[in-house]
Amino acid sequence: MEQNILHKYPLSARGKAIGVYAIAVDTEGNKTMKYMSIDEAMEFKKFSKSKDSTFSPWNPANDPE
Repeated sequence: MEQNILHKYPLSARGKAIGVYAIAVDTEGNKTMKYMSIDEAMEFKKFSKSKDSTFSPWNPANDPE
């Protein structure tokens, strides 16, 4: 994206995740970015068909923050 992402905390800082962001580009080349708190992101887990799969990123064993 042409837009710069400014992180409030250094990327080298470690600890519990406090949020996530996603960047998407549609078929017409339009770009968008969305930030969500962890609670907001976890609401999307309900819609995932693979949320209970061993290989799913929603699986706590696969979620190292």
